Amino acid sequence: MVASEPKPNLINEEKLFLQQEEETFQWKKQWYPVAVIDHIDASHPHQIQLLGKNLVLWRDGDNKWRCFDDVCPHRLVPLSEGRIESDGTLLCAYHAWRFDGEGNCVKIPQSKDAVTEAKNCSNSKACAISYPVKELQGLIWVWGESGQQAKVESELRKPRLIPELEETSDRVIKLYWYQRDLPFGWDFYMENVMDPAHVPVSHHGLYGNRYSDAKYYDMIPVRKVSTQEGFSFEIPPIDPSFGTGIQDFQPPCHHRIELTSNDQRQLILAL
Repeated sequence: MVASEPKPNLINEEKLFLQQEEETFQWKKQWYPVAVIDHIDASHPHQIQLLGKNLVLWRDGDNKWRCFDDVCPHRLVPLSEGRIESDGTLLCAYHAWRFDGEGNCVKIPQSKDAVTEAKNCSNSKACAISYPVKELQGLIWVWGESGQQAKVESELRKPRLIPELEETSDRVIKLYWYQRDLPFGWDFYMENVMDPAHVPVSHHGLYGNRYSDAKYYDMIPVRKVSTQEGFSFEIPPIDPSFGTGIQDFQPPCHHRIELTSNDQRQLILAL
């Protein structure tokens, strides 16, 4: 008789896999809002930066916003310095190579003839590197990775939308977009906005008083901390007209400050 090797415990392996998934947050496999549609000029390309990468944002002939690596595959010139042509293609300002919304190269004027040009354009090395893009709630969202696999994965995950704006209710009043350019990354910004202790000090006179309101208070957990879903805590509002205050961080980059007044009206800051 030959002793057989023990079979792996598939249930335990699955639990281990799920546990590892819960403990790891994939920052690149996420949707990020990169621009307010009403604030961006669609007549020319724009350089943006996401997760340390230089990207170009532009709108093609089908009125769809597109996002590429900000380099022409030919000589690595920034495509954001190019122009959007009347046919809806993106033209590189160095040698006039053109790209469609999918990143395909459709024009190489230095080619010897039409047959050679078609062959050159069909080369995968001539394509621009594109990223999945969505237009939702007045924002342009970009997925953190490029490629065919990114297209599939991006469709399996929903952006961190503001649920109140998805509702049809006369109680919901959308105010206005407030946008500023700051000389640091979103991680510093998120750390700042979820730090309630700085508010009465840094925003003295606007919301609170640096002398009377800088004091101890509890940060009461509202839900269990989760790698995938973030955290939320309650803080006592500085303004006595508000009964409760909730801070809610939803990764990768959505932070909500919800203030509920004593008469049950609610102010939501979606950052």
